[in-house]
Amino acid sequence: MEQDNSQGPRPCPRCGRPVVPEAMVCSHCGADLRTLAAPPVPSGTEPDIAQPSEAPVTSAMQVFEPTGPTLPISSAHESKAPAYRPPPPPLLPPDAAVYREAEEPGPSALQFDNVTFWPRVAASLIDGMVLAAPFGLLVMATLLVMGIDMDLESKQFGTVMQIAQFPMILLEIAYFTLMNGAYGATLGKMALGMRVVRADGSPIGYGLALGRIVTKLVLQNCTCSLFFLSVAINEEHRGWHDQIVGTRVIYVR
Repeated sequence: MEQDNSQGPRPCPRCGRPVVPEAMVCSHCGADLRTLAAPPVPSGTEPDIAQPSEAPVTSAMQVFEPTGPTLPISSAHESKAPAYRPPPPPLLPPDAAVYREAEEPGPSALQFDNVTFWPRVAASLIDGMVLAAPFGLLVMATLLVMGIDMDLESKQFGTVMQIAQFPMILLEIAYFTLMNGAYGATLGKMALGMRVVRADGSPIGYGLALGRIVTKLVLQNCTCSLFFLSVAINEEHRGWHDQIVGTRVIYVR
């Protein structure tokens, strides 16, 4: 007997759930009811409605508990940094050969190669010849401008020589200050491989070079240049002017 679908809901041919007679698509499984034929349902029985299977539900907040032994972790664990090692001292430049190590270790581990008396006299003679050229040109120009003959017994010639002493002193101060302040040596000391440094071996600079030449000129005029003998009798060959301003003359070769 054919079932009258107008009496009530009819079962879905696919999932077996009840759907309205006018429905063309199952609202439960989405099957097309127009192409699927509903199986005959015996009278007095209800359609078999499939129930959703119950799957085990796992909570997202479930905490995993390890079953095996675990290693203890100390909260007071601190990483140990390697011990600090200071950097090695810098290598001395080749220019540091101005001093040599003492044979016997002691309070003065480094001794300077100080220049002795006669080499310093030779360097002073070279510097004197360097300064004599501009001094002679200055005297000759003054004599020509004033129309004075070069007569050593002339009073006018003696007056010109005295006047020329003042610019000559300024020229000598400028020469020694600039050369020693910039290069640590004048032309005479450069020719013989010498250098003027502080007592500890550092450069003297322009200020100390100026003080050194002024002190030298004062002692030279007060002692008639005899003060220079202090270079010969001093143990480190330092003249009075070197001891006053704290300088020394050393070899750099």
